Amino acid sequence: MNTMLHYETLRGQWLFAAMGAGLVLILAVVGTYLAVWRPRDTASRPKSFLDALPAVLILTFAGIAIFMLAYFTGKIAAPPNW
Repeated sequence: MNTMLHYETLRGQWLFAAMGAGLVLILAVVGTYLAVWRPRDTASRPKSFLDALPAVLILTFAGIAIFMLAYFTGKIAAPPNW
């Protein structure tokens, strides 16, 4: 009985994580679309590669990198007992 409750809880957590990730991806696509189609001044050119990228993409990549480091740090600190 206890393991079933644990399984249901984990399944619910993954559901919320998947919905949150989907929402973040939708917002990233919309933000990128708006950034790509906004009117630009033709006289000014980006000074660096990061100036040409929309802020949504930079924040998405930074968030993925931070999550990756936190996830693997947690797995290294407490490895699963298989």
